[in-house]
Amino acid sequence: MGIPPFNKHGFLPPGEHKLDSWKELVERFGTTRRRQRLLVGLKKVLLNLQQAGCQKVYLDGSFVTKKRKPNDYDGFWESEKVNPEKLDSILLDTSLEGCGEQKKKYGGELLTADTRAVNGQTIYGYYTIDIERGITKGIVCVELQLVDLQLWF
Repeated sequence: MGIPPFNKHGFLPPGEHKLDSWKELVERFGTTRRRQRLLVGLKKVLLNLQQAGCQKVYLDGSFVTKKRKPNDYDGFWESEKVNPEKLDSILLDTSLEGCGEQKKKYGGELLTADTRAVNGQTIYGYYTIDIERGITKGIVCVELQLVDLQLWF
């Protein structure tokens, strides 16, 4: 399947784009030193989510755009089947402070899928719209049970 090219706005085309492998994520989005540093933190948090039983994580933000130096990565994870005892507790704190701590530790923020955006809409809906332009954009879906995170840095 693979991740499609960016559109004229520098976003992924609308829709959910399933990642085929960790290698694909590294090759597609690890194109600068900054992006590679973010991938190190992302891998750590994905490993924790995977070990806790998480099935899917969705990635968004400037990290999955054409932006050369994204500040961080953003996204959300599905909480069903997750054992909170195996989860880094920082991932359950969706307050501003909690998100800040998560960003310090992992380089980005991943919220639970049931988190509501500031305008009250679902987090999925929030992440699939570019607020500045009012256009629909795509997100990357990582099916953790299908992706071997141990293989790549």
